[in-house]
Amino acid sequence: MKHIILIVIFSLPGVAQPPEPQPAREEGLGIVAKLKSNAEALQHYAYRRRTSITTKDKSRTRLELVRYVDGKMETVPLDSPDNAARSGGGRGRRRGMLGQNGGQKREEMREQVEQLNTMFRSYTAPEGLQPMFAKAVVSREGTPPNIVIRASATGVVQPSDSVTWLWSVEHQRPNKIEIQTELDGKPVSMTVEFAEVANGPFYPAHVTIVEPKKDITVNIDQYDVAPAGQ
Repeated sequence: MKHIILIVIFSLPGVAQPPEPQPAREEGLGIVAKLKSNAEALQHYAYRRRTSITTKDKSRTRLELVRYVDGKMETVPLDSPDNAARSGGGRGRRRGMLGQNGGQKREEMREQVEQLNTMFRSYTAPEGLQPMFAKAVVSREGTPPNIVIRASATGVVQPSDSVTWLWSVEHQRPNKIEIQTELDGKPVSMTVEFAEVANGPFYPAHVTIVEPKKDITVNIDQYDVAPAGQ
């Protein structure tokens, strides 16, 4: 039953379905194709991205314009330079030492956030999803037209992780992804919530990454999605 549901729900619209269920290794092909075609469609759009990084009682926010040039993502900063970066050259040795320490902490934080982002990409890259969906436990929730397919799997990237996709049957796109994993032996949770452009592609509208042991929370909001050049 799981095989039949996946084939029906995740296949591309307009493509005729085979009369027999396909082998498990092929079930993810429709999903991967859908995500790849959607990613290609997004390359014709530009949008704003706000990244907020919170650790303990400190918070930093970065605002960027995201667009694609020759098929490659390009980000253009929209906010002013970081206040700490403008505070260099202060008076006295003590202030200079504090500036150096602050710069080191910012670099450590940048590396930590990049690790989290790299981990996030490893769970959402289309090429890694086929084996995940092939072994997922699938269930149907809700009533028409709000039927959602829940596909959950464990041991996707790491032996102890778990990933759950909530897929909208009506809109043929993901509503949400929930990920529980580890980084350096510490728990990490990730949540992705999707939205879609009217008559256009879907996109991750809000991403939350939390590493509670290090008290780090990353919130990424993407909005004002419009065709490039408008």
